[in-house]
Amino acid sequence: MTIRIGKKLLPHVDQLMAPFSLVETEPVLDPAQFAWAAALRNDWQAIRDEALAVTRIPDAVPALSNISPDHQLVAADQGWRSFFLIGYGAHIQRNLERCPVTARALQRVPGLNSGFFSILKPGTHIPRHTGVTKGLITCHLGLVVPDGNLRMNVGCPPSAPLAQIRG
Repeated sequence: MTIRIGKKLLPHVDQLMAPFSLVETEPVLDPAQFAWAAALRNDWQAIRDEALAVTRIPDAVPALSNISPDHQLVAADQGWRSFFLIGYGAHIQRNLERCPVTARALQRVPGLNSGFFSILKPGTHIPRHTGVTKGLITCHLGLVVPDGNLRMNVGCPPSAPLAQIRG
């Protein structure tokens, strides 16, 4: 009951918080606003190599819905896998040690809540959803992106190709 009430209240809380935000509240933010974003981008190849090493055995990486039951609606089909280095403030030491470049990059992100590799099995569809609150910024760093008609709707028109929203 608390979760249901909280979900109904969050949009109103977000609306109250927005005027006090230190960054704009548009769906897509300019990465230049965040010094740590450039560091992630600069290290993307080494971070990609670490992610690929983790994914050599894809089923060894748990489904997001198994790790985080509150994601069951957006990750119901088990195709969205997640390898957490930091999850909701908890540091997973063995995973950080497996990915030292990524771990160093995540250390540069002030106030980091979570850092993880999302692994999507072929054909996986993530339904439209919103984050928990506008109090958190989500950063996506595409490491291995297949060719094709890929789309990510982040407040842009639903027909906007992914290439149009890439920074």
